[in-house]
Amino acid sequence: MDIKKNKTRISLWINNSRFSKIELNKYIITNGFSNIHKINWIIYNFDNINECIELIKYDLLKRNINLTQTNKDYIENLYIEL
Repeated sequence: MDIKKNKTRISLWINNSRFSKIELNKYIITNGFSNIHKINWIIYNFDNINECIELIKYDLLKRNINLTQTNKDYIENLYIEL
């Protein structure tokens, strides 16, 4: 899994395809769909980054991927910068 930061979001990538993104108080599962196909996105709202991390863990488990502590810490630090 690759984690990329933008000015307004954090993107999570698997095999060069974005599967989700984190914006302020939103975790969005895009499954590789672009802005043109927003109807296929799944959007969750959260109150704090810990809730978001739990959503990410659940999403990754469905894909048989574990969220490492290093990735978790990195996401938390990037979120603070948003």
